[in-house]
Amino acid sequence: MQSIIIYGSQYGAAQSYAEALSQSVGIQAVSSRANETWANYEAVIYIGSLYGGKVKGLRQTAKHLAKDCRLWLATVGLADATITANQTAIKAALQKQLPPALYQQAAIFHLRGQLDYQRLQRRHKIMLTLWAHSIQKTPAEQRSPEDQAMLAALHTPVNLLDIAALQPLITALQGAL
Repeated sequence: MQSIIIYGSQYGAAQSYAEALSQSVGIQAVSSRANETWANYEAVIYIGSLYGGKVKGLRQTAKHLAKDCRLWLATVGLADATITANQTAIKAALQKQLPPALYQQAAIFHLRGQLDYQRLQRRHKIMLTLWAHSIQKTPAEQRSPEDQAMLAALHTPVNLLDIAALQPLITALQGAL
């Protein structure tokens, strides 16, 4: 089965996961920005960073996938995907970026990322700062633990990257490829 790992990464977390997965399962990892046609692949593993309610590069990549390809999708973000509300929000974002048939058959995984405010591009700094201002208007006792963590990330880099968290995806791939 012809397989490939594609990643959409802005600041490196999704790329780090993709490269580690590539080493583990022996499948080539390439950026979603590569000028390739993905239609020749029967199995696609997509690892993409979450930004502003979207998975980086996913919509464009999905346009070029074979209609009958098998898709494993791993999102990378700071949101704790063990929280039901976060899972719901992430899945809603994925549904907007994928054709319904592809979304329905995709195996979905969630990984934690990293955030270093000082390394962000200007537009991302602005978005995060605006979001932080809206959170700061909420009384501290009403803020979620994630809100508190994001506010702290404005001053201290956060790194939740955990290569061992790839294991469920590796197990799923080993049983299917």
